Amino acid sequence: WAVCGSITPRAQLKRCAATKLQRVDLARKTRHASRWRSAEHQSKSHPSWAAHFWRTASRARKNRLNATRLGAMRPMRSAAAILAALASSTVAKNSTKRYEYNIVMVGDIHDDLAAVERLRRRLRKQSRAYQMLLCTGDLTSMRHSDAAGAAKPSSVTETNAYVRRAGKVAAALNDLAPLVYFVPGALDPLGLYDADPKRKFPPGYPRNAHGVVEAVTEGLWVAGWGGSTAPFEFTKSGTRRRANETAEHGWDGAWSQYPYDEREAARRQLPWRKRLLNLPAADAAILLTHAGPDGSGTTVVTGRDADSIERPGEVRARPLHAGSPALGELLAQKKAQARVVLHVHGRAHAAAGVARVGAALVVNPGSLRYTNTYASATLAELRTFEEDGTVLHSEW
Repeated sequence: WAVCGSITPRAQLKRCAATKLQRVDLARKTRHASRWRSAEHQSKSHPSWAAHFWRTASRARKNRLNATRLGAMRPMRSAAAILAALASSTVAKNSTKRYEYNIVMVGDIHDDLAAVERLRRRLRKQSRAYQMLLCTGDLTSMRHSDAAGAAKPSSVTETNAYVRRAGKVAAALNDLAPLVYFVPGALDPLGLYDADPKRKFPPGYPRNAHGVVEAVTEGLWVAGWGGSTAPFEFTKSGTRRRANETAEHGWDGAWSQYPYDEREAARRQLPWRKRLLNLPAADAAILLTHAGPDGSGTTVVTGRDADSIERPGEVRARPLHAGSPALGELLAQKKAQARVVLHVHGRAHAAAGVARVGAALVVNPGSLRYTNTYASATLAELRTFEEDGTVLHSEW
């Protein structure tokens, strides 16, 4: 199932200093030239990636019927250049350019490499080329007990084993798109939360977005936060309580909070929130989290079977709320509403779907392993230029 939500207008995007694009021809049916600039990349550092990129560019040049073919270009260094060089672009007669970014969204894979391979074959049959993949976490299935405050480290041997398993899944996802972002989930090892958010990744490498606010291309950012807090439900009297305080649903006990409880998560998010909310007002942001925002229908589990959206089953007497109140409060802020055009999350498998929190589009792609679902979206930007090339305004 595909998601193509309308995106709210945005003012003129400021040029990202880290992105330099090379001029290439991306349109066949129009005589207008699309201008791109690309940063140089030392191909000696990454020969395998450079060879793969050159093969992709060569195949695209031969395909004259492909309106989004790549021109001759040098291998590039930054993630921004990868995304921008592969984005579709058309030029309208009113000096308006349209840039399209095709995004595939997956989550809650839980070590199922076969499911990733099935998705890879499915995407290959489609005519659409995806420039970016977003993964909502739970790459693996490491069981944790509830974290009180912040989680304590597990045994080094066990942690390293699950880090390797998560790495295999991330490597498999890396074959689906040239740019891959993921956040760790509640069943991923603690080591994935300790990654340095300032770490520089080479091209073609999956990027851990936990605690990161990163420019992807000109005027477009990705902000990621992993982990999840405890789910809750309301009693008949309206009292809020932990969902697994009742034995009514045996699987509720698997919904642990990790690696932080709600209070600790909100405290640790403060520097990350500040960077997100202080982005240029004209820029747009994609929010990538494991838990969703409390208040969104994509975080509410209503069936007894939390892993299925197909098998007939009974409806829960009291829905389980798996969203994070801290993320719900963040997304409700005016600055977030003005910047976040897409919020992608996982955690609640059977709550897969689409909702809105204010103006922000919220997508839960479900579980690639259990619900066998994923989501896709086309994020489009329209830029209007003056005759001298100055950007008058843009909208997403």
